[in-house]
Amino acid sequence: MLIKKNEKRVTFIDWVVIDGYIWFIPKNSDVIFRAPIEGGTLEVKKTYEFCKMSEAYQYSKVIHHGSELLFIPFGDGDILVYDLQSNTVKTIEFDLSDYYEQSKNNHRRRFIEVYKVKDIAYLFGYGCPLIIQLNCNSLKYEVLSNISKSNNYNNLAFGIARIGDGLFSAFVDGSGMIRLDVETAETNFIQFDRSLDSVDGIAEHNGNIMLLGKEKNELTIFAFGIDGRCLQTTKIGTTENTLYYFEPVIIGNYVYAISMGEVKNYVMNLDSKEVNVFDKIPQDADIVSIKKIYESLYIQTSQGCFFEYDSERDDVKKAVLCYRPEDESFFYAREINSLNEQLYETGMVYESEMLGCKDFNMLILRND
Repeated sequence: MLIKKNEKRVTFIDWVVIDGYIWFIPKNSDVIFRAPIEGGTLEVKKTYEFCKMSEAYQYSKVIHHGSELLFIPFGDGDILVYDLQSNTVKTIEFDLSDYYEQSKNNHRRRFIEVYKVKDIAYLFGYGCPLIIQLNCNSLKYEVLSNISKSNNYNNLAFGIARIGDGLFSAFVDGSGMIRLDVETAETNFIQFDRSLDSVDGIAEHNGNIMLLGKEKNELTIFAFGIDGRCLQTTKIGTTENTLYYFEPVIIGNYVYAISMGEVKNYVMNLDSKEVNVFDKIPQDADIVSIKKIYESLYIQTSQGCFFEYDSERDDVKKAVLCYRPEDESFFYAREINSLNEQLYETGMVYESEMLGCKDFNMLILRND
């Protein structure tokens, strides 16, 4: 089995780019893929045995270190290590049951962010109230902190802000943030001097903390000092507390606020503070992950669509990754003509009249 038989779209929530190729493991899959970021053949690089497979995404983060890829499990499970040179895989047992009572629901994300500093990767908890230090050379790990003891709240927001030797991660409840010193491995809780309804994500900007969060149903960008003092607020839109956002993405002189699920995105000029709706992504897209690579913003959706927004040209390129379970074939296309050709060649049906098809959002596959 490459992908579960009920899956017809290739979706994933984290990836790395190496020499012009993206590497990832899709949802409900036992295969490592490689695909040229500019479009072309979607390659199956390695199949492996499932490690505590869940019905959700199996892996939520991937780290590139030397000649290896380290895949961090979404829920409870082991770390998968793939050697790029020998094309082999191995697993690292990743049992944290001695440190906290693990959820019986394996669908819940365990770590929200992974940040690598030289040979060390730091895993920041979400469903898991821990910060883990993983040595990427020895593949040994240790628990640095139980974050629930900092403010009696477990969940951290998207993003990491690195300022000097400190890695900052904000609590979702808006109470404050935790600072991890990468030199001493010590952590401390910093309380905000302003009460926020919630925090969605965190980033670094000009040596300060940038937060994307909510205050009185207003989606707001906050500037905080590393001591927790609020320096500035800019309201960018009205939203519901049930709509979640990723970390703020800063590209050039603009910051992008990208929502999960329902599309309600904004872009703000950092100088003028002018805010506009960011309408480059179709309204019916269900966004599951974002990543900044150089000066481009990459967006992955649950429909198997992969968008690249080039900020310099203010232009979006689209791609679709799709799977035909009947013969376990795959295709990957960046342009509409290429997509049509591959659909007909593989026996798939492209319905141009379907809502969103022109944006690669809906594909109807023939199952006969």
